[in-house]
Amino acid sequence: MPEKLYPLLFEPIFKTKVWGGRRLAGVLNKKLPGEDPVGESWEVVDTGGESGVITNGPLSGKTLHEIFISYEEALVGTASVGRTFPLLLKFIDAGDVLSVQVHPDSECAERINDPGARRKTEAWYVLDSEPDSRMYLGVKEGTTRESFEKLLREGRLEDCLNSFPVGRCDVLFVPAGTIHAIGKGILLYEIQECSDTTYRVYDWNRLGLDGKPRKLHLSEALEAAYFEPPKSNTIKSVPIETDFGTVTRHIHCDSFVLTEYNLENHAEITTDGKTFHIVTAVDGSADIDSEDGGVELPLGRTTLVPAAISRYRITPGQTCRVLVSSLPR
Repeated sequence: MPEKLYPLLFEPIFKTKVWGGRRLAGVLNKKLPGEDPVGESWEVVDTGGESGVITNGPLSGKTLHEIFISYEEALVGTASVGRTFPLLLKFIDAGDVLSVQVHPDSECAERINDPGARRKTEAWYVLDSEPDSRMYLGVKEGTTRESFEKLLREGRLEDCLNSFPVGRCDVLFVPAGTIHAIGKGILLYEIQECSDTTYRVYDWNRLGLDGKPRKLHLSEALEAAYFEPPKSNTIKSVPIETDFGTVTRHIHCDSFVLTEYNLENHAEITTDGKTFHIVTAVDGSADIDSEDGGVELPLGRTTLVPAAISRYRITPGQTCRVLVSSLPR
């Protein structure tokens, strides 16, 4: 008999990036390896090639992919279909601006000459930024593929990119096909479809960690991109007052749901067996409890609450702010 599921903790997978930094340690208490710039911390992941390792309870040492295969609906719920866990959660530390890039939508992923291509829609929640930090999302009104390519050849691509300042707690939605870049000085939470398909358009003429220019994917990127401005720069959501604090539903799309809880008292949360919940403490700390077990969530820590746990409780340490990502029911 398989072990009964309970709230799961994972060992983060750190990614060294030329544009990375070290704020994951200073702001989110991550124990970073070495002294290289770390750009990403993958908190919940199962790409097939890489899968997070469980660190708590009887299933400790198992990977998320192994659990996905063994438990299927009990883990992900009735809302999920697919061969791997459907979402990937990461933190991103942009010590420098990231490349201008784009991810394909489903139609593009099928027709493009890239056997491993998968759709990737994502969302960002800004945890920290510098006073002059800017985000690049979509292109300016009137930009066409032809004018985009012309500016790219002339080294003036930034002239057609839609950019704007961002600050703490800003939320951005990045549908597949959106040209984008995370600006220098931004630390953020990213929830995305479980895909690592990224096509770089422009890398600001810098060299990689190996001293060579990083590979660009111009033909694929131009095929995948939508040449249009975003519907909005940041998401404007209205918090709902409750007896335990405020609840803000930031995003509800066909790929995922992102909800913010600012807690003053304990909150009873339900999954109804239809979807898992990925719960992350982004300010303060919290305890997660259920009939099937519980975990402590210090700042920067994430737990995966399986769909089979139909009800669980979040108890704040004094006050706290948590983000919950799940599938649309």
